[in-house]
Amino acid sequence: MNLLLQNPKRYSDLKGAVSSDKTLAERLKELEECTLIETISMKSDKRSFIHYKITQKGIEMINIIKQIIK
Repeated sequence: MNLLLQNPKRYSDLKGAVSSDKTLAERLKELEECTLIETISMKSDKRSFIHYKITQKGIEMINIIKQIIK
């Protein structure tokens, strides 16, 4: 989820963060079901692309985890 803190990312932008496409797809689905991320449609050159965006709940979760680590 840290990758999504800066700005929404496409699936292809996130591919390098995990070992396989199947794992990435499963994790994104799990995070979306928990409402930690959401999908949004963004246009570029008259084409629409699906992007993954962290939700406020996701940001709060990351902040809590950071506090626990400290």
